[in-house]
Amino acid sequence: MLHGAKEGVLKEVRPLAIHGSPYCDVYFQLAGQPGGQIGSGRIGTESIYPNARSGDRVTLHFVMNLLVRVERAEA
Repeated sequence: MLHGAKEGVLKEVRPLAIHGSPYCDVYFQLAGQPGGQIGSGRIGTESIYPNARSGDRVTLHFVMNLLVRVERAEA
């Protein structure tokens, strides 16, 4: 996929700092994915909504199969 968005559920969000810059390691499960495979990506904190928690329904945005943004899914 060159670019696009997929629905999923957050499994874990781990904040970290690299050379003083804030990032998050994001672990997720895509909706309808067989076998419950867990995906992951590292993004800057500006690319994820505040107070993201395990179990949140989200929209995951990808460019060239790399996670670039996480948004809370519409209820």
